[in-house]
Amino acid sequence: SSSGYHRYLLVNNCIIHFSDWWLMGYKYYNDWGFTMWDLCNQFVAVAQTGGLVTLVCYIGVFKRAFGAVGTARKSVEGDRKREWFLWYLGAALFATTVGYFGTSTSAQSQMGWLCLLAFISTATFESRQAVVEPFEAPSIVEAALIPGGVGAGVEAEADQAGVETWQDLLET
Repeated sequence: SSSGYHRYLLVNNCIIHFSDWWLMGYKYYNDWGFTMWDLCNQFVAVAQTGGLVTLVCYIGVFKRAFGAVGTARKSVEGDRKREWFLWYLGAALFATTVGYFGTSTSAQSQMGWLCLLAFISTATFESRQAVVEPFEAPSIVEAALIPGGVGAGVEAEADQAGVETWQDLLET
């Protein structure tokens, strides 16, 4: 295991040696100091093995995932079950983000991260599909101008279709 000081040195060396890794990553980062081969920070590992574009794309995945969860959470306002589900996904994403500052994962361990991204993608897509447009009731002036009252047009359509309206159900 590594200490907080080792993590500090790792991030500090990544910043100091920016010119070494920014283009396509760097293979000999273990020469930067004692135990610098131990990439115990996932963000540093991505930067040093892939370069600046890879790091920016990796951070962009986190940004997009947080944005999607936040937008989806707002769109299901009032549906407590979906709100909590999206909150749980956001909490898992936050825990993963914080965890990656102190650990780096192997290719096999990345499956959990990819599954979380798949869950977030599916849940946010479903929440966009389930958005119901709010019904805007007519104002009092508009209701007064409708012949026969507010529900006259709806009742006429329901009578033609043979469907009972809520007023018919209350009368019986």
